[in-house]
Amino acid sequence: MERKQGGEEGVQNSKITINGDDENLSLLKREIACHSLFSLMVESHLNCLKLCLGKMENNAINNPSASLPNQHANLFTADQSELDKFMEAYCVTLKKLKEEMEEPQQESMEFINIMYSQLDDLLLDTPSSS
Repeated sequence: MERKQGGEEGVQNSKITINGDDENLSLLKREIACHSLFSLMVESHLNCLKLCLGKMENNAINNPSASLPNQHANLFTADQSELDKFMEAYCVTLKKLKEEMEEPQQESMEFINIMYSQLDDLLLDTPSSS
């Protein structure tokens, strides 16, 4: 695998290219798909997409990846392959992204709930005109 970097006006782009043919690419895809963290990575990615669509999952029972940083935080060792390190880092990053996206949504929902509560209080305190 070869890593190429280029930039324009201080912005760096990086591109990973695979030396060889489609066979090497297929082999890499199979390695990724068979990796032990692949299903967790896909699940974490889908959880981010669900959150973007407004389908929040509030508890760890529905989200087994919730404890990922605690389980895998110190697993980066010298004998790990680059793929292992990448998969772990990607899963942790997706989890952190989801948490960062959840915070503003939760704050918005709290605000909306408080507003509904205040409106209900106003309606109950207002004498009915009959």
